[in-house]
Amino acid sequence: MKPFNRLASVSEKDVEDDCDKIAAALGLVKLSTPVKLRGKRAGSHSTGQSKGIPDRFYRKPRWPKWFWIGVELKKPVGWKWSSDEQEALHAAGHTALAHSAEDLIAIVKEADRAWAVAQ
Repeated sequence: MKPFNRLASVSEKDVEDDCDKIAAALGLVKLSTPVKLRGKRAGSHSTGQSKGIPDRFYRKPRWPKWFWIGVELKKPVGWKWSSDEQEALHAAGHTALAHSAEDLIAIVKEADRAWAVAQ
């Protein structure tokens, strides 16, 4: 019998919800980008955005208005890139990848350090 992997049962929606909660607790400004457009067939949909746009943009109120972090939210196990453009943006260092609220905390801390050094 295979051991139960608790992370395998975590969905991308769970990750989104957890990250939104922690972002609110941290006082982050959030821009949510996903827009689902219903298809003609039951259960089909597409997003109303350009390929590669990350799921969320976050910023701290004390950061400059133009300083946002693009974060792609993915479930911890069994995920894949939604598009080649999404993967390319991440590979180029333009987005961060979060599989959990803990990942988002680490991303924000790193951005905070980077912004402090840049000043």
